[in-house]
Amino acid sequence: MPDDIQLPTALSGVITNLDGVRFCMDGATHLIHTLTGATRLKGRNDEVASILAKYADGKTKLTVMGYLTWGAECRYLSVYHVALAKDVNQVLAGDDIFPWPWIAND
Repeated sequence: MPDDIQLPTALSGVITNLDGVRFCMDGATHLIHTLTGATRLKGRNDEVASILAKYADGKTKLTVMGYLTWGAECRYLSVYHVALAKDVNQVLAGDDIFPWPWIAND
């Protein structure tokens, strides 16, 4: 994908810290674990980075919005927005419909 195309991308899942030494030198700090696998995350600003750090417990279901970006070696999502997945579900589907029931926090 050319560098000048930015396609907004939303992913829902749980977030964990990206610890240890990695060969991807892109500044990604977290992973979001979705039903289809894990994606590297990097906050676009300090506020987003602090929200990612706050919810990196591997339990809280979140939705992140960002742009897929290629670093030096790896792809990551450059995140500009983070929200609780249940709140995003409510906006998209309303109060009574849960098309993705796995995102509701118990």
